[in-house]
Amino acid sequence: MKRLLFSIACRVSTASLAIACFTSIQVLQVYAVENANINVSGAGAVTIPAGQSTSDFNISGNGGTGDIPIRIGASSTDDASGGILIGSISENGRSANTTTAGSETLYASSSTSLDGSGGLNLITRRAGEDTPDTVFPGGARFDANLGAGYFPFSEGWLGGTVSSTAGSTFNSFNLNGLTSANISQNLYGNGDNVVTFPGVTDSRRQGILLANHASDTNQYTLATPTPSGDGFTITTKPNNTNGSAGTSNQSMSFVFIPRNTPGVTLGRVNGGNSALPPSTAFQSGSAVTIVRELEGQYRMSIAGQTPSSGTLLVTTHGGPTGEGTRASDNMITYQASGNDWVILSQDLAGLNGSGQDTNENEYYFDFAFLPFSGGATGPGAIPSVSSLTNFSKSRVFAWNANVAELSAGNNPGETLTTVPQKTSDVEVTPLGFNRGDNFYAVDGAFLAATDGVMLASVREGLRDNSLTGGFTEYGLASTTLLRDSWQVGTATSSASPGGSTEFNINHAVAFFGADSGFQMGSNQLVNMTTSELSFTLSGLDPESNGVLMVNPNTNEDNFLTVTPQGGSGTGWDVVLLDNSGEPEQTPASTTNDGFNYVYLPYDAQNLVAGVTQANGSLISSTNTAGFTLSKVGTGEYKLTIPGKNPNTGMLLLNSTAEGNGDNSVVYENDPDGFSFRILGIDHKTVDEIENQFLLTEPEDTGFSFAYIDFESPPVLQMINDADFDQDGDVDGKDFLTWQRGFGTGSTLAEGDANGNGSVGPEDLAIWKTQYGNTPLAGAATAVPEPSSAAVVLLLSTMIVSFRKPKVN
Repeated sequence: MKRLLFSIACRVSTASLAIACFTSIQVLQVYAVENANINVSGAGAVTIPAGQSTSDFNISGNGGTGDIPIRIGASSTDDASGGILIGSISENGRSANTTTAGSETLYASSSTSLDGSGGLNLITRRAGEDTPDTVFPGGARFDANLGAGYFPFSEGWLGGTVSSTAGSTFNSFNLNGLTSANISQNLYGNGDNVVTFPGVTDSRRQGILLANHASDTNQYTLATPTPSGDGFTITTKPNNTNGSAGTSNQSMSFVFIPRNTPGVTLGRVNGGNSALPPSTAFQSGSAVTIVRELEGQYRMSIAGQTPSSGTLLVTTHGGPTGEGTRASDNMITYQASGNDWVILSQDLAGLNGSGQDTNENEYYFDFAFLPFSGGATGPGAIPSVSSLTNFSKSRVFAWNANVAELSAGNNPGETLTTVPQKTSDVEVTPLGFNRGDNFYAVDGAFLAATDGVMLASVREGLRDNSLTGGFTEYGLASTTLLRDSWQVGTATSSASPGGSTEFNINHAVAFFGADSGFQMGSNQLVNMTTSELSFTLSGLDPESNGVLMVNPNTNEDNFLTVTPQGGSGTGWDVVLLDNSGEPEQTPASTTNDGFNYVYLPYDAQNLVAGVTQANGSLISSTNTAGFTLSKVGTGEYKLTIPGKNPNTGMLLLNSTAEGNGDNSVVYENDPDGFSFRILGIDHKTVDEIENQFLLTEPEDTGFSFAYIDFESPPVLQMINDADFDQDGDVDGKDFLTWQRGFGTGSTLAEGDANGNGSVGPEDLAIWKTQYGNTPLAGAATAVPEPSSAAVVLLLSTMIVSFRKPKVN
């Protein structure tokens, strides 16, 4: 696409104040994104339908079956060195004759290759495993229609082409905005490479990556964000081999498209199933609608666009750490259907038109639509992460999860999870995996182990799943890594060893960001031979300083007791019990698995927490003016927090060994409609279950609890206290205290907002944020922040009042 450059020069006459301007026109050969829809007939003829390309995208004849020479602009000799060519198959199968009678439907994958003179060719090869009597064996050249886009380096696109002559280590690099140092080769295994991009700190949210295999061989390429969002994992594997076999460091081309790039509609799609519709993790540009028609088959529409008004490019997602996802051995193609596109995902084991859904807790594919008119010239600015999400590792947020059992099976689509209440300024999307397993995306990205620690509790009493052929039982909750050892999720199971291990039940989740300041950790191991772990945190009295909240780090029916060590004890006794191993036997059956923990100090703001005996009396807690706790029946306790209820926040719960060392704890809505009913659950043995001693009666249980408010979650006092004069509130007097202490070298009695003894300029910013609050340590309420205008007005008034009079 040629551009006309207008320049205007003006001359001003000082005598007459007249302005004379002159216009000049220059023609610059600067390419924007070039794209086209390409049809390949059965006779080998290659055409671009009328009006379905940009002006400088050209076909340079026919290179033979499955080989299409491309020319960008007047010459192709600089195409390979000057940009990135990406192709996608735009045909959901093509009929081909067999060696005997009849025909078969075959599918293709696309790649690019050099033409020997600096140009680029699009290559299409038959995908899938061999079928009997086929004329086109797996990996052979095979004609197919395509959509293609060329992204010129001159416009600033980040990406390139890398290749390996030996199939192991890349030794040829043609990159723009990157160096070879941006590519970590074979990081997760041979053929699994991680690519990073300058300015991309969260690849889960900031944009998409399009990728292609880049040589004339039977390979195809998958790409997906890394778990922590620091880059993209690009995997190259054979297009005729199912599973993880055959990955190798083959040539690949890739281009990063920032979210909100003008002239592009793009997005990332999460897979769905019969119960859960597909969804976009994010998208920008024109509005996109995507629905599931059949298993693995999706219909997508783009507002104001049709398959003839632009080009659709699609890249399949693989495993973030290599193999391991359902889509990582799938082939994705699409074709036009009226004003829509029908997208088909098939497993390489047998490409026969039968789609395959993904396990919806994974990314499915990235897509970009490039219109022929008004399309992109260069990439948009890479958006800051803070402009895209309210998620932050410095935050704590929480939500309630309702789990519906649609049938008693253990396959995707047989459960449906919803989030009825949550921290309001983050979007929590439940993406259930199967029975008892749930994943959650926050503002479009799955939560990774590097993001922080997740804890969960069962928020339901006796659950009746009998209508779907399931069981009526109490439940247990764990938090664990359920996908490739990086993706954090919840696992709920039966509290009855005689029932089903995995069990659908309502639960609640709290997520503590890795930078929130709380002491936390993952996968702390409990040694089975000692039955328990004496767990300590430096400088803490476990009976009076706070509560240790834990979850098993496992996808099994384990549970924990956490008992503060009394007397001269310096920690907690943590026992991890295996529910399948009859936990009531003596000594209790234990497991050698690990646990996740978060320590919540009682002086944290907005926290209601404590440890109670089996009779309901408190051992220690936050300020008792903020709640009431009473024992209302055998194994039943009522927690009331003024102004709060189970819809405004959630509880974390752990049983102690006090009274009964084999009990777990759950909660449900109290009949009064605004309190929490906490239940201690006795775990029966298999023999008791067989003799009809069912889990229908709670049992007195000692436990620890912590209330996590959805809108005002716990915050560490020491990092957020601008009450410099320590009178119980943050007001104008604290500003005066700050003003008197700042810059004078004096040390205030109570120190700064971070407890360092003196004040500095950063404390004024904290005061602005906290002005109007009442930071009561351990209280359950927080006063909303004042408006910015109110703070500015107060500051202006106070600064003026302290200004010295002018001396003439």
